[in-house]
Amino acid sequence: MKLTSNGDTFINFLCTNCGKGPPKRMNNKYSDQKLPLVVCDCGFKILIVPDLGEMARSIENHAAIHGKSETDPEKAEAEYCRVEELLTQRVLIAIAKKNRDQH
Repeated sequence: MKLTSNGDTFINFLCTNCGKGPPKRMNNKYSDQKLPLVVCDCGFKILIVPDLGEMARSIENHAAIHGKSETDPEKAEAEYCRVEELLTQRVLIAIAKKNRDQH
């Protein structure tokens, strides 16, 4: 789906991925693994994968969606940074918890 500045497109995209719309089938190389998830404040779920680059891209892409929801450039940048930091913190906490539980 192409994201535009149209608010409806943004809301529809998030609702499709937060359980309010039809469920999306995960179709990637990690789909058969039991990997933890982090959940954004909007309900969007991001799979924690062993590839750091993929994790960073997932977080950045989702933060960009939040940033695009703001019309003011300063607010957009602040929202992008807020979501990026939030999700990064949640990933680190989830990894630390998983490591703690394994030992």
